[in-house]
Parts: sequence; C-alpha cells; structure tokens
Amino acid sequence: MTRSSLYPPVVFTLQFALGLTIAWLLTEGAVAQSIIVIVFLGLSFAYLLRDERRPILFDLVFALAALLAAIGYTSGFIESVVYYDKITHMFMTFSVSLAFFFLFYAGSVPRRRAISLATSVFTLGFTVGALWEIFEWSTSIGSGGLSDTITDLIVDGVGALAAALVALAVRERGERLT
Repeated sequence: MTRSSLYPPVVFTLQFALGLTIAWLLTEGAVAQSIIVIVFLGLSFAYLLRDERRPILFDLVFALAALLAAIGYTSGFIESVVYYDKITHMFMTFSVSLAFFFLFYAGSVPRRRAISLATSVFTLGFTVGALWEIFEWSTSIGSGGLSDTITDLIVDGVGALAAALVALAVRERGERLT
C-alpha cells in the first residue's frame, strides 16, 4: 500500500471528522473542548509537514488517536463508557510519544544510546500526559477527582512506555514501518 493510494484519503477523512467535531462543539458552546480538538487537528496537519521523518502508518495512528479523544469529548463516552477514558489516554500518550521519536530521533540515535533514546521518548510523552492531567484537573473537563487523575497518569505512563519500546524496536530494525 503506497502513500498515494489509501493512507491520505483515510487520514484526511479522519481530519475532516475532527473538523466536523470542532464545528459541532462550537455550536454546542463547548469552547474548551473545541480548543482541544483544534489542537489535535492542528497537530495532525503539522505532522504531515515532516514527511521524511515518519512512517506512513503513523499518520493514521496519530489522526485516529485525535479522533478517539474528540469522540470522547463530543459523545460523553469518556464518562459513560467503561475504560474509554483510560484507553484514549493510553493511545494518545502512545501516539504523542512516538511523534517525539519520529520527529526528533528516528535514524539519528547511535546503537550505544538505546537507553537514552527510550528514556527520552518515555519522558517527553509522559510529560505531555502529566501536563494534560494538570489541564484536566484545573478545568471542568477533568471532574473525576484525584483517583481518576492518578489512574490517568498511570495509563499515560503505560502508553509512553509502549511507545519507547516501539521506538527501540524500530531503531533496532532500521525500518520505517511503511
């Protein structure tokens, strides 16, 4: 499957769905949630500009993670569907952590620096998850309390760790997951 065949239409369809989600959120008066989805949409387009440093499949993974988060905010799934919030947190942190790897490290980390690579990918991804939790805690978006915040941080850590392991595997194989 080549970039010119299936991936761009699927990614652009996901991005279009994010755009519709933004419009719907704005009509519902959910400004904070629409800003979050706007950031996700912007990141998915910004990521397309760095074509030479990421695998083709990653476009789809990143856009899907953003759409899952957007669906959670628009549908109420985050509150009503068991584990939706946790799965979304883990998948988003995984995607963001991999983004750091593909944007900053792919192809540039010497074999002797595997621990440094894994630590950097994990730390950057987990930091984004922690900052997100601070944002949720300080806004009406995060109303789950301390227990929810701690659990979210744990699943953010699992997502970041999974991304670090994938980054190590990709670097070890020297392939581009195309």
